[in-house]
Amino acid sequence: MTPMFNGRRPFIFFIESLKERDTSRFNIKVFEDHMQAHYLIRAMSKYLEKMDKYVRQRLRMCMIHKHPTVKKVYGMCYKWNIEFFVRIGLIPSKWWFYYKMWGTYTIEKYVEYHMHRNKVDMEKRIQKFKELGIAFYTKKRLKKMDDSLSR
Repeated sequence: MTPMFNGRRPFIFFIESLKERDTSRFNIKVFEDHMQAHYLIRAMSKYLEKMDKYVRQRLRMCMIHKHPTVKKVYGMCYKWNIEFFVRIGLIPSKWWFYYKMWGTYTIEKYVEYHMHRNKVDMEKRIQKFKELGIAFYTKKRLKKMDDSLSR
């Protein structure tokens, strides 16, 4: 996790409040209580995921030494992806959140899930282009891909 958020860990308090809420069930039905907790967990994980994305984007910006731009940063997502940042020791806060809640969620599962989601999203994007009758891999795009890999 980034040093900026490492000492604070606001989501730990969130998990503790959820556990306290589960143990003290007043007159609320179990199903309604579960659904409310589910939405809270989902919202918190989305917030943590946005925070992780921002941190990775800023790190990519720092790693491009010559005239960094947002466009160049976006182009380097294939090279400096979630797997790369986990290998160098950056712990994602979303994974830490789920690990503290359940304790069995490994970082390998987290990386595997995100790599799979990236592939599925790319396949959907290509399929959408095919349905519209637009060629996804044009000569210009293939040339750009070759140029970026040769750097």
